[in-house]
Amino acid sequence: MSDISKVDSESGDVSPKVVVGVDGSEHSLHALRWGLRQAISMNVPLEVVTAWTFPEEPAPLGIEIHVPWQDELMAQARDKLDQIIAQVVPESERDRVTAKVVRGRAVQVLLTGIGEGDLLVVGSRGRGFQDVIFGSVSDHCVRHAPCTVVVVR
Repeated sequence: MSDISKVDSESGDVSPKVVVGVDGSEHSLHALRWGLRQAISMNVPLEVVTAWTFPEEPAPLGIEIHVPWQDELMAQARDKLDQIIAQVVPESERDRVTAKVVRGRAVQVLLTGIGEGDLLVVGSRGRGFQDVIFGSVSDHCVRHAPCTVVVVR
């Protein structure tokens, strides 16, 4: 997968992109399929993002807990995301895709690095509570994103 943030050299503006949050849930896979179709129709890059927080909140007195195998887990998450992309995105369209596994809370990761001209696509709910119709990440993105947000169910 290539890294394709294109910058207009005259204005310094970053070209618009479609950003899709994927956590492996069925709703996020629907969002990826929808986002891919939209990126193709808009002829823009597709950025597929997975966010992951490890259970290592700062402890009292500023002690940070480091899980020695977290790099291995991040690599496994990246492999799984690459597998999902390979299953969903036709080979002819993969050159437009950038895949990222980023450490952090989903909302923060998704809202960082998007601009007004981008399109953010998320599933209506993720892997959390299965009884809800509208998840907390999609709700927060709709309320706080600087760009258009599409919630796919």
